[in-house]
Amino acid sequence: MYRKSCYWFRDRIASGILACLMGCQPTARVETEPPTTNDPVRVERPASADRGPNMPPPSKNAESPPANTKRAEADPLIERPASNEPAADSASGDLYPKVRVETTKGSFVIELNAAAAPITVLNFLQYVEDGFYNGTIFHRVLSNAMVQAGGYTPDMEEKKEGVRPPIKSEWGNGLTNRQGSVGMVRQPGFAHSATTQFYINLVDNYELEVPNDGAGYTVFGRVGEGGGAIQAISAAELGTHPKYAAGKSAVVPKEPIIIKSIRVISPLNRVEAEKLAKLSAMNESELLDALIAKYEKDAGRKAVRTESGLAYVDLKIGSGASPTLNDAVEVLYRGLLLNNREFEESGDEAKTFEMSGVIKGWQEGLQSMQERGRRVLFIPPALGFGSSGVPGKIPGDSTIVFDIELLVVKPVKPAPLIRFPGEKPD
Repeated sequence: MYRKSCYWFRDRIASGILACLMGCQPTARVETEPPTTNDPVRVERPASADRGPNMPPPSKNAESPPANTKRAEADPLIERPASNEPAADSASGDLYPKVRVETTKGSFVIELNAAAAPITVLNFLQYVEDGFYNGTIFHRVLSNAMVQAGGYTPDMEEKKEGVRPPIKSEWGNGLTNRQGSVGMVRQPGFAHSATTQFYINLVDNYELEVPNDGAGYTVFGRVGEGGGAIQAISAAELGTHPKYAAGKSAVVPKEPIIIKSIRVISPLNRVEAEKLAKLSAMNESELLDALIAKYEKDAGRKAVRTESGLAYVDLKIGSGASPTLNDAVEVLYRGLLLNNREFEESGDEAKTFEMSGVIKGWQEGLQSMQERGRRVLFIPPALGFGSSGVPGKIPGDSTIVFDIELLVVKPVKPAPLIRFPGEKPD
């Protein structure tokens, strides 16, 4: 019951927040002077280090892949039977459109995810509809890491006509750089510099999740079928090209691999995607204020903001005991990022935690609650998971939201006293 009731946040967030922001048209925050090319001249590195989409080698302190991002049991690059393709102009659409990419090495399908990366998907589909990618090439192949395309012509000239302003990064959206995933190329040091180029991960490239320059690399889809074409591209004979990386990087296919066309085979629900894109384009402060305003309106009471930076709204005032740091609490809860991505929940089964072992935001927020109460906590990074975040779940320096129902306060049982043989009780 709780799990169903708390989903009102997810189902109503887009329309509710946008209603609170009537008259406000947020725009994507991009660098004021983004680099003009996604391919800076650089010295060739060993293949083991040259893994990212024009990024420096990962830090030696890069975190290992999180447990929930293991390689899929079913390899996404293995060919599957083609499904019946609906008309591109179908009236029905969802947030998971598909495009078919026709190349000189065969065709493959990309399944896009506008629920997680609405700005990126809208940007990519606009280039598809404009025909921008037709005639461009896979210009960079790292057979042990990824293939990259979407920015160069067969004579290795960077395609500039038709390029629109760069978009806001949507890194941290829950999609990871695992095998078969599709991401956006950007400039190192400029999180919001992606335009047209994209890459396909041939292996699990989890180092692209590490925010060495403040952000990782945005994933916005995955290869759905046509793995044979991807494998053929990755197996191309490679060499250098004088117009690419000063002719010092042997990553360019000797025979150009041309994208003949990219066409939509399963349509996007553009109305819903644009709603999500408006939310994604907001900065954290704007989104936090809008979320709090939404909860205040629904709860019929103002938020409480504390000196520590914590804010909370009571959805239901309890009538029982309040916990201390020496107690344990039995709770139902749901944790989300400000972009509405859920990173943890209890479901319908209550969980028990010792107050001394939870994050500071919970400690402060729960001590003023009473049993049978329900509260939404808005926890700043300093009271949550700090600058490190939780790899694969929570980006560093993230404000997080917890919807918590406090069921029971329990005293923590003291550890049994260990006595030595012959020792008398006190």
